[in-house]
Amino acid sequence: MRNADRYSRPHTLTPSEIHLAHLVPFLEKQATEMNTNLAETQTVNTELLATVTAQRAEIEALVRGLESVISDLEASAQAMAQDEVQDLSTEIRDVEMGMRT
Repeated sequence: MRNADRYSRPHTLTPSEIHLAHLVPFLEKQATEMNTNLAETQTVNTELLATVTAQRAEIEALVRGLESVISDLEASAQAMAQDEVQDLSTEIRDVEMGMRT
């Protein structure tokens, strides 16, 4: 029996061949859709990774800036706590009080 004759008569197909004849087009369509979705998801993920990486770098820069400001404030607080500065503050207050009266 030739292949052309065999496929022209559906009753001669095996159950597996009939099953695959109906299932393969559906599976091919699903595979194509899944590959498209996967490619889109990978593109979005790549963009998100770039955004997150840029945000992390920005956050690190902001934290370094804040650490620098805190360090400066701590140094200023230490300088203000020295006796010489405290004496100067008292002297300035006394002069101001003297100017008001």
